[in-house]
Amino acid sequence: MQRERRLNPRLVWIPLIVFAFTKLGCARDSSHQGIENERAGAGGASQTAGTFATVTAGGSLTSGGNASSLGRDTVSAPPFVLRGGQVYDQGAQDVFVDTDGLLHFLHPGETVPGGAPAIDVSGETIMPAFIDSHVHLAYYDVRMALPRAGVLAAVDLAAPVETLTAEPTPFLTLLSAGPMITAPLGYPTQSWGQNGFGREVTSPEEARAAATELLDLGASVLKIPFEGEPFLTDEQVRAVVEVAEARGTRVATHALTEAVAARARALGCSILAHTPTEPLSAATVDAWSGGAVISTLAAFGAGSATLDNLRRLRDAGTTLLYGTDLGNLLTSSLSIAELEALERAGLTSKEIIASFTTTPSEYFNLSVGRLAENTLANLVVVTGDPEASLSVLVAPALVVANGQLLPRPDL
Repeated sequence: MQRERRLNPRLVWIPLIVFAFTKLGCARDSSHQGIENERAGAGGASQTAGTFATVTAGGSLTSGGNASSLGRDTVSAPPFVLRGGQVYDQGAQDVFVDTDGLLHFLHPGETVPGGAPAIDVSGETIMPAFIDSHVHLAYYDVRMALPRAGVLAAVDLAAPVETLTAEPTPFLTLLSAGPMITAPLGYPTQSWGQNGFGREVTSPEEARAAATELLDLGASVLKIPFEGEPFLTDEQVRAVVEVAEARGTRVATHALTEAVAARARALGCSILAHTPTEPLSAATVDAWSGGAVISTLAAFGAGSATLDNLRRLRDAGTTLLYGTDLGNLLTSSLSIAELEALERAGLTSKEIIASFTTTPSEYFNLSVGRLAENTLANLVVVTGDPEASLSVLVAPALVVANGQLLPRPDL
């Protein structure tokens, strides 16, 4: 398991912007409403050829013939069948991934046409692939590692504008905000984000133009910071929100204190990019009912006030989304520190799992994060019961992305 590190979010970093992507063309969501082009580039990677026998989830041969170790070192193309496992929240079922990469549920032992190779996943759980709703991949570039750890979608909540038109990353669906829209010399332009992570505006007209340009370039969400003065004016924030609402998208806010969390919600922001670290009033908690909060507990120390805020926001009906603030928290998989903090906040294992699968899948309108018949297969296989031990989620036994079996993660 990779060790996580936590850094001070105000440290000045040199952005690790990498645009030399291969053109495997997996889905990158560039629409303003989070509708992904699921079919883009399901192929293109090296594929394992030959006649397959049954192999274990770890890649070793268990029966018969001239077989390859599916998914150990190279991307393996479908068809294949996952045999003997439990589908999360559905019970014992086999899963068939057809030649088009589409998922089908089977009765245990049910045959499939053409004798597709079988992978033995007995004692393991098949579940939706993971979504991290707060990353900074131009700041800490682990985009090639995330898919192998089962993180097949992410929301990048601050990056230089050039990233909006960069080539997609294989097997990673990425929603992006581009740079935060901020005041002159505003956060984060004078600290860690001085190299293009903020877009400075001086008037409502400039704010409106910046929001329009970012959405035109492919941003799926916009972000406004309330961290250290100067802030945008109320009129400038409203201009950004109006553009976002007209285009069917949302505005996230960096707002860690009671005063700015209340102000951001009153001005129309929809997403708290972090759980606030200062105790929230009952009125502010109620105001965020119907909005969303991204956890990022571990990145800010998971203090008692932060945990209590998250618990109260959840109880008030705020949509809870798992997020690491990746770049501040250094990891290339699900974060065990974040999972443990969510447990300490009082969430059940089922609620925690939903926060990085079905909930963000629905909230951002993604196919990643759910398992459904005849849809592109994006799934992970983990050892044992994830509700009994969340730690098994950090190192999946197998990952299927866009219908293709990825090499085993090296965590």
